[in-house]
Amino acid sequence: MLNSRTKWVIALLVVFLAAMACSKKEETRTEEMKQTSPAEQKGTAMEQANEQMAAGSTEASDQGKAVYQNNCSSCHETGVSGAPKMGDKTAWDSLIAKGKEELVQSVINGKGAMPPKAGNPALSEGEIRAAVDYMVDQVR
Repeated sequence: MLNSRTKWVIALLVVFLAAMACSKKEETRTEEMKQTSPAEQKGTAMEQANEQMAAGSTEASDQGKAVYQNNCSSCHETGVSGAPKMGDKTAWDSLIAKGKEELVQSVINGKGAMPPKAGNPALSEGEIRAAVDYMVDQVR
């Protein structure tokens, strides 16, 4: 069993690596934009707005998945200390019925064996909301 200090070191390492991966993805995207011709970059304002909305939705989902994988999966994949397992509709139904806001507050404040902010004080409320949305979406 890992001690608390080791868990923190692992958590920080995972967050650091995730940040590095996101940074690299942005550099790649910037390079791809430079390589497209001005004609390819043109489009109506409506097309661009629709693309941005779709990208925003995908990015939020991707963010929720990343936060889950980096902070929540170690307990919610196995059900450690009574954590509801990912994808277990029966276990999640009563929690979802209380509303997403209560789920978010449970993560922020901690609940049962889960420490506040899932043990990662660096998580923002937006990241927590994205992870809760991701987890709830997996049982719908």
